[in-house]
Amino acid sequence: MKKTFDAALLQAGVPFLTGCFATEPLLDADGNVAGAVVANKSGRQAVVAKVVIDATERAEVCRMAGAQARPFPAGTYTFSRMVIAGEAPKADGMTVTELSRRSGAPGKDKEKKEGRLFACEIALPMTDDSPASLAAIEQKARDLTFVPSVLDSADRLFFVPPNPLVGEKTVTDTATNAATMDLGAFRPKGLPHVFVLGAMADVPRSVARALLEPARAMTVGERIGAAAAEEAKARGALTGVRLAANVTARPAEGVRAQDIPGTISVSYIATSSATVPTEARELPELASCDVLVIGAGTGGSPAAIAAGRQGVKVIV
Repeated sequence: MKKTFDAALLQAGVPFLTGCFATEPLLDADGNVAGAVVANKSGRQAVVAKVVIDATERAEVCRMAGAQARPFPAGTYTFSRMVIAGEAPKADGMTVTELSRRSGAPGKDKEKKEGRLFACEIALPMTDDSPASLAAIEQKARDLTFVPSVLDSADRLFFVPPNPLVGEKTVTDTATNAATMDLGAFRPKGLPHVFVLGAMADVPRSVARALLEPARAMTVGERIGAAAAEEAKARGALTGVRLAANVTARPAEGVRAQDIPGTISVSYIATSSATVPTEARELPELASCDVLVIGAGTGGSPAAIAAGRQGVKVIV
């Protein structure tokens, strides 16, 4: 689907950036969300907007802006992953279903090799929904579903989060009609001008699972898009848009923050571009070292090794 979308954009001459990630929400003079900061290969840029639709898997922007998620109950959860291979993956505690259709992928000789499509379900324990926990789960799932004859596999796990955001409306009805569902469940409580689109909506988890199916996701997306457009028309001109100093996310345990004299200079920003002011804010210190090597390529790796052999602490 995304490949088709990219091709359509290219054919229509629409400029777009790939590999963009939202890093912080922007706020207006009243403290309401007014866009987001994104990071990509070109650095960081601000996108000012009257309404934000957070369609990320874990509602990252909503949570950074202060939306409240329900407590994550520790326990064992089911994750699923699709694999195309010549043989079925096997592991203790994993359920593997071979789907009726066959698929294929280009081999090293560029000839399309036929493989069988498998749906793998794995039950794994989780204590929290931190990025570190989710990354560990994904690595475990990738290890368990690997077979030497693999041709292709899903780039991410399918998982229904058990802790949705608290919405302006809590839907308890288990009906899965995306065309009539109350959109109040897709509005984080106390966070105006923001919609959450996906499984983090305040609906029963069985409904959230259904909403991840493409047809229902598209229906809800169309409804939220139309509602967001009407809200954007009604919202007045944005004033005082800034990257605020207050940060809801705190440094992880073992990560410290400290003041470092100096400024951050970004010389490649075009002077003709509009800018958004950034208030003083902290950055968590991930680590410190004597020598930092940025880029571990043909020259960078030997440079790091040589520096390390001189008895200094090196980070690549």
